[in-house]
Amino acid sequence: MPIAGFAQVTAVFSLIGVAMAAVMARVALRPRRTFVVTTVLLTVLSLVPDLTFGFDAASAVVLMALHVLAAAIVIPVLARRLAEER
Repeated sequence: MPIAGFAQVTAVFSLIGVAMAAVMARVALRPRRTFVVTTVLLTVLSLVPDLTFGFDAASAVVLMALHVLAAAIVIPVLARRLAEER
């Protein structure tokens, strides 16, 4: 995948994260915790295809590291903007 493609996919899923945060801010009793738990679980699930699509080991490790890196940047930034409790 070219770098530009990775950037586009990361941007799209970051916007989905913004939408999730907005919904959780309105609905969840503990928006920050709900958002963090949900997004961490989704990040873990995003690693499954890297392990199952038959990539060689190096490619799988790089893809998983990029998923974790993107999540490590986006999740805390969005979580800080959410209230602890509603």
